[in-house]
Amino acid sequence: MAQYCITSIILNAYEARIHFDYYLPENNAHWQDRYHGSIDILETVVHGSKLLFDELPIIERIHIRRACWNYLETKGLYRITLVIPLSLYSPLTKRSSR
Repeated sequence: MAQYCITSIILNAYEARIHFDYYLPENNAHWQDRYHGSIDILETVVHGSKLLFDELPIIERIHIRRACWNYLETKGLYRITLVIPLSLYSPLTKRSSR
């Protein structure tokens, strides 16, 4: 997990400071995206006031989440090529002992 803080313009209307966690994908969990991982919005600050992310209108939540993913992508902070799901490998078979 890594924590980030970004400032982004939301809906071309206001500037928001967004704190979020980024989690790499795990093989044993259901994530938002099994190859890219997931993000968790911790705090959204607009005009110096903290806003509850879950109480924002859905379109604003979508734009905030997109801003977080765009930040990770443009900064090269997630590396999908380094994450190889275990499901790509066939089960290991036991070797016979001599």
